[in-house]
Amino acid sequence: MHVRATTISADPSRVDELIRFAAEQVAPACDGLRGSRGLSMFVDRTTGTCTISTAWESEQDRDDSDSALRPLRSRAGELFGATPAVELLEMVVLDRRRPAEPGFWARTTRVSIDPAHVDDAIDAYGATTLPAVELMDGFCSAVLLVDRTAGAGVSTVVLDTRSALEASRPAADEIRRTSAAKAGAEVVDVRESEVVLAGIRAPETG
Repeated sequence: MHVRATTISADPSRVDELIRFAAEQVAPACDGLRGSRGLSMFVDRTTGTCTISTAWESEQDRDDSDSALRPLRSRAGELFGATPAVELLEMVVLDRRRPAEPGFWARTTRVSIDPAHVDDAIDAYGATTLPAVELMDGFCSAVLLVDRTAGAGVSTVVLDTRSALEASRPAADEIRRTSAAKAGAEVVDVRESEVVLAGIRAPETG
């Protein structure tokens, strides 16, 4: 699958308004387009950072959808006084034990990779990161998205409660340190977010 991730830094007091916009306008628009596999939304209510991710069966489907969804991005920017940042990513690893639900929590780690070594980093993720995160209490899923041209990687691990996320922080720190070293990657950002929309239709793998 291929993903378009749109991040908006909104006023924290307006996060619920942005969630409604995504649920009532963006999600239905996506569902009517060829190749759509649904939409998810993660929010950090403290900072107002919200990421809406749409999934598509192919890169072509994702690209073709842009003309229909671009006006909604522009409208969101106008309504919430922020410029949406868009990333185009390929899903290269998926380990999904159970579907995410609103109220679950996610830890997203962004890394920088030498574009020439992206495949090596993907292999290292499967060999090092996945076996470790699968042992976390409350584990639901892990996904790795990449931008091969930019040398960017985005890993998201979803756990079923906020308390599980908080309890996993020491283990996550160690996994991140070890995995980044083996993959030759540099960690550039770590974000913890609440899952508020969980409509991406992906297969369960375990």
